[in-house]
Amino acid sequence: LQTSGSFMNAEPLGINHELISQSFREHSVLVLPGFIGANKNTKITLLGRGGSDYTAIFASWALNARSCIIYK
Repeated sequence: LQTSGSFMNAEPLGINHELISQSFREHSVLVLPGFIGANKNTKITLLGRGGSDYTAIFASWALNARSCIIYK
């Protein structure tokens, strides 16, 4: 997950579509980590409170998914 903003409260910018597509060619289900990303300098960032759910919703939107299921 590519992000911008502060270390502790970053905003998602994009997702690596090629990596996701390649992973789906090899697996029928993917489990993506939530709450963390990396900025343009490849430094780890956190999405702050609610970041795991935010990651799921953003990834679903970025990948044009028909639905998003969040397991907790």
